[in-house]
Amino acid sequence: MMRRGLWVPLLITTDGAPGLIRAVEEVFGHSLRQRCLAHKTRNVTSKVPERARQEIKAAVQSAY
Repeated sequence: MMRRGLWVPLLITTDGAPGLIRAVEEVFGHSLRQRCLAHKTRNVTSKVPERARQEIKAAVQSAY
């Protein structure tokens, strides 16, 4: 793709998959990378009790 004119991306958003993170860092080492907030929120809220999920979701959404 780079031979076809793709510029190096400024920012790349990924989920938490280690292989994907490693590949992005190897291929686009100068690009910034951030974790997808939707995936992170789902992962965090799945670990807390049901009664606290709505409070956590509201806090995360208000932070961004």
